[in-house]
Amino acid sequence: HGGVLFLDELPEFAASTLDALRQPLEDGCVYINRVNSKICYPSEFMLVAAMNPCRCGYYGDPEKRCTCTESDRMRYAGKVSGPLLDRIDIHIRIERLAYRELDIKERPSASTAELKAGIDDAIERQRTRYKNEGIKFNSQMTAPLIEKYCKTEGGAKEILKNAFDKWHLSVRSYHRLLKISRTAADLSGSEKIKDEHVLEAISYRMPDRLTR
Repeated sequence: HGGVLFLDELPEFAASTLDALRQPLEDGCVYINRVNSKICYPSEFMLVAAMNPCRCGYYGDPEKRCTCTESDRMRYAGKVSGPLLDRIDIHIRIERLAYRELDIKERPSASTAELKAGIDDAIERQRTRYKNEGIKFNSQMTAPLIEKYCKTEGGAKEILKNAFDKWHLSVRSYHRLLKISRTAADLSGSEKIKDEHVLEAISYRMPDRLTR
C-alpha cells in the first residue's frame, strides 16, 4: 500500500494472478471474505509492468526479424487480459536502442532538477484544485470530478470524440485518457486541456497498446 509494484515479464505471470490485480487497481483495496466477516485492506499502489512484444522479443523490430508465428504472438500477448490493460493508464512501446544512442551526453534532455521542479508545480496545482474534494491527485478523480475539472478548449473535445469512436474505447479508457490529458495540462501550466495535451495523452494509449 502506497508503494510501487513492478512486474517484469508480465505475460509470464499466471492469468489468475494478473486478473486478481483488477479490483485493487480499481478500488484501491483488497477484500478478504470469510464466513462471518469481510475485511478491506488498503491497497493503493502504482503498477509498473514490462513485457516483450512477443516471445522472441523482435516483433516490430526494424532490423531483426521476428521468429514467432502469428498464433505465437497472439498466444503470448493474450496472457494479459484486455480488462487488466484497460486499467493501466499509460502504454509505451520502447524501441531497441542503436549503439550511438547509448552515449547519454549526445542525447539532449532536461536535468533531474528541472523535471522535479515541473512535477512539484503540477502536484501543487492538483492539491490546490482538489483541496475541498477529498482527493489530492488527478488519478483519484471520479466521473463527476472528471466532468467538473477536465474542461477542454480549441479542438481538444473533437480529438477526444474521434479517438473514442475510432478505437471503440471503453468508458474506463476514455476517463483515463482525460486524466492523463489533465496531467499533461498541469505539467505545462495550463488550466484548460488543449489540443496538444490530448494528443500527448493519446500517444500513450495508441490502439495497438490498448488491445492484445
